[in-house]
Amino acid sequence: MILHLSQALAKRLKCTLSFKDSNVAQTGREDSWSADLFRIPRAGTHALVMHDASLWPLIIDLQSHTTYESFLQRLLLHIEASYMMVNGDFDGANISVVATKRSNRSIIGSMNNAIYLIESYVEQAMTEDGEIDWLAVQSHLANTPFMSLQDHFPAKAFINTVGRPL
Repeated sequence: MILHLSQALAKRLKCTLSFKDSNVAQTGREDSWSADLFRIPRAGTHALVMHDASLWPLIIDLQSHTTYESFLQRLLLHIEASYMMVNGDFDGANISVVATKRSNRSIIGSMNNAIYLIESYVEQAMTEDGEIDWLAVQSHLANTPFMSLQDHFPAKAFINTVGRPL
């Protein structure tokens, strides 16, 4: 699996990137994910991780993840759960991960749009006890088209990309 990290996220997680001076292809790869961090007032710092081929979003709270290793462990659990939802095949316990810098400007732009949407959607996703329902935020993003040239909804694209018929 290839994990493309923003410079800010790599620095926060104290991650040394592989292939520092070269770009690894991102577009359309089923094994490729991109990640960036964002901050929400009173909610802390989180990572937005998107599947490069489908733009399927995952949100991970970084408060308890200060190292790349702990972040990666949590991320692999989230990815495995996402694959299970669509009957996909992913074994997070037996996968090697290469961390590189982000380079695909289209995916970076989609992630920036998603972070903007997260910031505007957080108020609506507040529960009665003042907590943010991050699954509701993820669901909102998964059903938001990020590509204007086609009918591209991340949830549908993720199913078509990694899912298998029951």
